[in-house]
Amino acid sequence: MFLLTDLTEAGFHQIRNDRNALAEKIKQYQVIVDEFDTVLPFLEALYEPKIELSFKENIGHYIASTSIPYQGKSIHLSCKLGTKDDFTEIDNPKLLDKAKSKIQIEIARKFPLHFGQE
Repeated sequence: MFLLTDLTEAGFHQIRNDRNALAEKIKQYQVIVDEFDTVLPFLEALYEPKIELSFKENIGHYIASTSIPYQGKSIHLSCKLGTKDDFTEIDNPKLLDKAKSKIQIEIARKFPLHFGQE
């Protein structure tokens, strides 16, 4: 590849050929990136879920919830974590640890094929 060092007619043809070959490779790689982009949000939601914590006054429990993008829809999962007697504050690290653990169990229950033996 000359990269603009030969600005003669021969260089012009070489630059155009190199540019076209590079553009074709970029298109091929973009197809691969697009394929990754279709599955990556789903896998991220399975293995690195974004967990929201809240306290539901009507039931008196802390709740962990997450959403999983699946086949064009969002699957919402939630679980009870404990009462205010169990956790005095929503930013309690033990509450977050319990949320991560219980949400992971819910995700594995909903998508068992993705949590088989390695």
